[in-house]
Parts: sequence; structure tokens; C-alpha cells
Amino acid sequence: MRNNKFLVSIVLFFVLSSVYNIAAYQGTNVLTVIVYYSDRTTPLPGAIVKLYEVVRGRTSFLSQARTNSEGKASFSGLADGNYAVKVVYRGKVVFPKSMGRITLERGLMYTLRVYTTLGKGAPEDTEVAGTNTLVFDVYKSDGITPISGAFVKLYKNGRLVITGVSDVNGRVAFFNLPSTGLGEYYTPEVIYEGVTIFPTNSLRITLTGGIMGRYTLITTLGKVTHEEGRPITSSVELLLNVTQRALGIISHLNNVSRNILNRNMSRDAYLPQLIAIKAESETLLRQ
Repeated sequence: MRNNKFLVSIVLFFVLSSVYNIAAYQGTNVLTVIVYYSDRTTPLPGAIVKLYEVVRGRTSFLSQARTNSEGKASFSGLADGNYAVKVVYRGKVVFPKSMGRITLERGLMYTLRVYTTLGKGAPEDTEVAGTNTLVFDVYKSDGITPISGAFVKLYKNGRLVITGVSDVNGRVAFFNLPSTGLGEYYTPEVIYEGVTIFPTNSLRITLTGGIMGRYTLITTLGKVTHEEGRPITSSVELLLNVTQRALGIISHLNNVSRNILNRNMSRDAYLPQLIAIKAESETLLRQ
């Protein structure tokens, strides 16, 4: 078993080394926050983006910047760690810091897209009323390990409303959801690698009054499983499973590297993929 882990560690060492060599940025992190109106397409200029450092669950103010005409505000020279952002527009909080959490590490350049509760109107912008926000934190069956890249489908009375993908922290958020009426409810479903790991009948949610609800979804996904969901007990099975996943990561990395070298992919397009590759590699290495 130790030999298996040693072989897998060697494979993943080269994967992580390649990712870090491509994405390294002088040992410090850069965060660009892009702020949008509630329509999720129109940039919001003139908003104040406040950056907080999160240490052991406590937030402390670090810096702030105003968004430009493209809705962008940038922060550079950030150390590795957890951060939160809050957006204030004309004295009103239009995006709370409890929503905008991100982990920075390994000297990468990050982009965080923020969708506020602000509707675009004339002559003045008005805040959207009566809309709700749902945030889901998706974890494996141990309740500790977040799941990145899971599809979270949100239904309302059995009808699919929207689908999102969990980020590297296992988090996915849905904004501007209509309130539920009498007898109505939302239900989430989580699908990972084609397998349902959190069925729709596991949780029912009612939303009223423009609230933000946050829920933790503990799925049936074990630390290492077959595609069918059966736990892997054999060391040989474990090695084969991890090796296949490692080869998939290498293939993904090669495709991204090729697109970068051929200039077929912009920085905004390839950086999230590199971050996802790195997160998947580190998750596999921990296993």
C-alpha cells in the first residue's frame, strides 16, 4: 500500500509542478473582482469592493478599491490564505462578505465574479426587491472534504430552475430566486461524475422576503469510490482508480498548456482551469 501511494505521489508531483510553473506569479497572489448588476451581464462601475482577511472564521478589513468602467477592482501582493469581499454601492451593501469567500495560494492570479442584488434602472439604479439567494456547500460523506466540480441542480416543485457547478471550496450560489408560494419549495440535487450523490428528496427549502439561505449538503460520495459508488477496499483497485484520475488530470493539463502556447485561450479562460486542475491534484494526493 505504501508503494502504491509512493507511485501516485510521484505522478502527482509532476502534475502539481507543471501547474505551479505555468501559473506562478512572483510568489504573491493577485485578485481581480468583477462586479455585475443583478442581470449577471452588465458590469457595475463605481462600486466599493472591500477586501477582508479570514483567519479561523474571523474577518478583518484589509483593503478596498473602486470598480472601473468594466466593473473591475484589483488587489495585488496578497499572501496565501482565505479572503472575503463585500460590495457597497451608494452606501448600501449589495453583496455581503458572507457570500464572497475565496482561497488564494501559490502566487496565482484569481478572478472572482460577483453578482449583486442591484437592478439597473433609469434614472437611478434600484435594488431588486423580493428576490432570494441560496448558497450550498457540498461535501463528501465525511462532512469535511469539499467537492469541486459537482453539478448542483435546483428544482422548484420538481421543475428544474437552474444548474451550477461547485467551486474549489465546494460552494455554489444561486441569486435572484423568486419567493416560494403556499405549498411551493426548492429542492437541490447533486451529481458528480454522472452519479447522483444527493437526491432531490433529501431537502426542501422555502424562500420568502428576499433572504439569503445557506445550506450544507453532505453527499454519499466517499473519499475514494467507483463510478457506481461502491467503496474501494483493495489496494490494487485504489491504485488503478487514482492512476486513472491522475492520467485524466495530466491530459487536461496538456490540453490547457497546448492552448496557452498556441494562444488559443485568454488568461481569464485558462487560469480557472489551472486552479481546478491544481485543486483536483491536491485532493487526489491527500487520498
